[in-house]
Amino acid sequence: MCTATWSVGGGNLSLYFNRDERKSRSEAVPPVVMDLDGTRLIAAIDPDGGGTWLAINEYGLCVFLLNNYGSEAQLAEVPINPRSRGNLPITLASCSSRSKARAKLEEESFGCYRPFLVAIADAEGIDFYSWSGKAFRASPPESGFVTTSSYRTDEIQKYRELRYKDLLGGKSALGPEDMKRLHIGTPHSDAAFNPMMLRRDSRTRSVSHITVDDEHVSYHYQAVKGEDRSLRGKVTVSLPRNEGVEAFDRERWD
Repeated sequence: MCTATWSVGGGNLSLYFNRDERKSRSEAVPPVVMDLDGTRLIAAIDPDGGGTWLAINEYGLCVFLLNNYGSEAQLAEVPINPRSRGNLPITLASCSSRSKARAKLEEESFGCYRPFLVAIADAEGIDFYSWSGKAFRASPPESGFVTTSSYRTDEIQKYRELRYKDLLGGKSALGPEDMKRLHIGTPHSDAAFNPMMLRRDSRTRSVSHITVDDEHVSYHYQAVKGEDRSLRGKVTVSLPRNEGVEAFDRERWD
């Protein structure tokens, strides 16, 4: 139950990500800087699983993960004691390049994971993979958009894709303002259909915006309050690209 929209190329990366989760899960820890195998990366942490859904490192390498509900629904059985899928973005974001992250991912054994979709992106491109529970394969995206839902999967995914295409119009990619409009908008009368979603047992828990340019990598994070889905004050954590000490800034979105 998540949605991601991105634009890459020309030395820049812009990515929006809505994390949707059950209401019973703990509030995530906002983004922090960590060091893994000598690489500095930024990630918010899920305290229940100990991993993350989205990470960005000092080299401008971004990794994000979504649950693969369509494949999971077709499995006769899933791992009895599955490993947290949230480990993957942190592990892959310890790599200094997209090619090294691809190689590390392809060395993984996936039998201990429930189905997922995972993307490895930088300012020049994106690689997308799927694990169905039976097969792992490259799945090149048709556009700069992906969404999943465990509820009314086909209907909701198609609606969100149409919203993305409407905003895209004749452009090759959405700009940041249109991405933001897509991710925080609630035009559908059934709140489960919107990327900023709400259901009886789950809702959008946060909206993240990743930016990469020649000088900085930044993780802009905003938690989402309960039933009214209002946005809390934004936390921004930045690293100089490939060097230096992190800078912190806290502000509010308009």
